[in-house]
Amino acid sequence: MDKIKVPKVVTLANLAKRTPQEVFDHVCYRMAKQGFRQSVVTSSWMGKSCAYRSEDGLACAAGCCVADDEFVAWRMEGNTWTVLVRKHIVPFIHSRLIRSLQRAHDGGKTPEAMRAALRRRAKTFGLSDTRLRAYAALFAAA
Repeated sequence: MDKIKVPKVVTLANLAKRTPQEVFDHVCYRMAKQGFRQSVVTSSWMGKSCAYRSEDGLACAAGCCVADDEFVAWRMEGNTWTVLVRKHIVPFIHSRLIRSLQRAHDGGKTPEAMRAALRRRAKTFGLSDTRLRAYAALFAAA
């Protein structure tokens, strides 16, 4: 296998400087690195739900676009990306793509289902899924 290029890091601070392909590649890299597992938390009042950051260190697709030093749990958890945009907590740019990637994460109950959903998002947005496949193979071999 050729050397796999690590994607450019995406954060709230640099989101406006990234292309849709760079956002997609970054999220796919992070999802592959965590085994395409969902980030979920369990609470007494909500039960099991998706989280930007879970107790076991996983991030959701949208959470992958938030650096650790940008993450503020009490402001973000429990809110959708759309709500965070409306509250001016996260930028609007790429929000349609990020929301779609988030739905792929939330609906990906298994690693295979999440990968398939991400491939469909690539097609929908006219993006290449080449790196998604490479990252999946890279971390599966690790």
